Amino acid sequence: MYTTSTAFLEALNEAGISYIFANFGSDHPALLEAIAEARASGRKIPAVVTAPNEMVGMSAAHGFAQVTGQPQLVLVHVECGTQALAGAVHNAARGHVPMLIFAGASPFTQDGEMRGSRNEFIQWIQDVHDQRGIIRGYTKYDAEIRTGENIKQVVHRALQFTSTDPKGPVYLMGAREVMEADIANPVTIDPRHWRPVDPGALTVGAIDRILDHVEKAKRPLLVTSYADATRTRLPNWCASASASAWACTNPCRAPSTSRTTTRSIWVTSGTSRTRTRRSPRPTLCWWSTATCPGSRPTTSRPMARP
Repeated sequence: MYTTSTAFLEALNEAGISYIFANFGSDHPALLEAIAEARASGRKIPAVVTAPNEMVGMSAAHGFAQVTGQPQLVLVHVECGTQALAGAVHNAARGHVPMLIFAGASPFTQDGEMRGSRNEFIQWIQDVHDQRGIIRGYTKYDAEIRTGENIKQVVHRALQFTSTDPKGPVYLMGAREVMEADIANPVTIDPRHWRPVDPGALTVGAIDRILDHVEKAKRPLLVTSYADATRTRLPNWCASASASAWACTNPCRAPSTSRTTTRSIWVTSGTSRTRTRRSPRPTLCWWSTATCPGSRPTTSRPMARP
């Protein structure tokens, strides 16, 4: 039996998802059946980690993404499970951490018109006006799965959003009838068409202006913030900063940032003094941390010590 839930698990595999941090509910029987069928047939699917508390499950996905840079799936139960994600949603959004959240939704039929129709009183209570709106202010993208025929496009599109800088959580939901529906033919898609979007390049004029300002600056300061969380560009920055006598700082104390303290060019969070080869005088670096979680607002400017 090939259902929307079968295609959903296939899409996760295609995208390289390793784990499902799950709190299953009455909206997920088709997913449970698809997982059991895949295990019985030896077909590869992401490993399931049961998380009785939704915030803990999302925090686990958060930590996995910090270590690997790869988004994982957080699976919760309708609107109440979405609300139970609680502060973990804020942490992922403000920390620019990639992950896919999937929640079921109350069935929309009530007299057995379709497989998965309502059969418990709670499914009326859990049918809210705008389930996606519960966390829309903290997600980069949200959508509803309405048919299995294009479920892979929807899943890969969501993962494209979450993996494109600036990263952040995305949210999908699907009603029980949709997730249980049979699909006549297996859904196929080319994941290469859904890769993260590359950042736009600076114009030649913008690069010239930046270099001109750096060349004229007495105490240039490079603020890295959330940039280069995967550390792929950090060695080049350090080499450029060392050669040009820049001071570098990362004002954000949020995880998965590019700050390192192994080089003398880096100054610490808050107010710090550093010496550069271009200027023998100590420099007091004072930068804005207003956008960083748990930080206090300050004035953003480098200041020479009186």
